[in-house]
Amino acid sequence: MAIKKSSCESPNKVSCFELSGKVYHENVTELENVLNKSIQEGSRVIVLDCQELKMIDSSGLSVLIQVIKHLSQRDGSLKLCNLSEAVGKVIRLSNLEKFVDIHEDVESALEEFS
Repeated sequence: MAIKKSSCESPNKVSCFELSGKVYHENVTELENVLNKSIQEGSRVIVLDCQELKMIDSSGLSVLIQVIKHLSQRDGSLKLCNLSEAVGKVIRLSNLEKFVDIHEDVESALEEFS
């Protein structure tokens, strides 16, 4: 798995990241550390571009739930975009879509901030 901060046209409290590869128990700590650092630095909204993300397992979902909880305590939110069919299915089956904003692309995820 790789996570890379990407530039997004938005206010300072929004952070965008691109995920690629597979998120599973052996590499989920990197995702957790990067997202928690972003929250500690003041991000209230995190946008995850999942276009290159091939798979996410339960440990990855657990990190997303933790991030959602931390952001909601700061009146923030987590936004996922460009979900593949496989990743989208995992999100739906876990009912995570009730707690996260899902968008077609990064631009639509950032529309409310323009």
